[in-house]
Amino acid sequence: GWWDSRDEKKVKEEYEKTLKELDEYWENARFYNSMMNEYESSSKGKSKPDKNIEWDAMRAVFNGKLKVVIEVDKEKDILEALKWIAKQKDASFVLSSVQEGWRVADKIAEAKAPCLVGPVLRTIARSYESYLTSYENAAKLHKAGVLVAIRTGETENVRNLNFNAGYAATYGLGTEEALKAVTINPAKIFGADDKIGSIEKGKMANLMITNGDPFEPKTTIEAVFINGFKIPMISRHTQLYDEYIDRDKTN
Repeated sequence: GWWDSRDEKKVKEEYEKTLKELDEYWENARFYNSMMNEYESSSKGKSKPDKNIEWDAMRAVFNGKLKVVIEVDKEKDILEALKWIAKQKDASFVLSSVQEGWRVADKIAEAKAPCLVGPVLRTIARSYESYLTSYENAAKLHKAGVLVAIRTGETENVRNLNFNAGYAATYGLGTEEALKAVTINPAKIFGADDKIGSIEKGKMANLMITNGDPFEPKTTIEAVFINGFKIPMISRHTQLYDEYIDRDKTN
């Protein structure tokens, strides 16, 4: 950023130092996992290795139970991340945010790295770019063959997910693919597509019924089912709306 006063040599030195520390941590965690796996497969006559909390948490990564999410935006950084991922054969990775993913969509597709794209509704990465680049990013990645899910990048405003998906749908992704990007695609990315993400027999009945396109602001959600149970559509928001919609009316 503009506030960074380091010269290119200093930036490179610090980057290489950080990468070296990451590699060392990764190798230690990998060795720890191998050691614990060997002990657990046949503990007879062996002393139990000392437990390391950090490396123990990483075992789920090396055993395929968890995926590593790398948040990255700039073209150069995405390529560096892909280069590092290529060296790790015993873990699964997901790229997140990927604001300039469209610039290297073919490289991401070649690496078979799924992407959590977004927020779609954000400012452009470079001042000379078209304002459409953020809106078109998901579509260009999908067209290149990348498995795309859409995210808001927020916690309290995750409710705006449908608007992010709606813009992606309008600017190239299409409504059907945008719907997949907020349902079955993230379920596939995180290995939960046998339970959620689509309406199929045997899956959790997490459903909603709307009176129109779910990505249109004017659409109303008429019913919500969570794990098969119909959820009351009354909340503090609806109560306040009902109370004040006729606030000028004389009782």
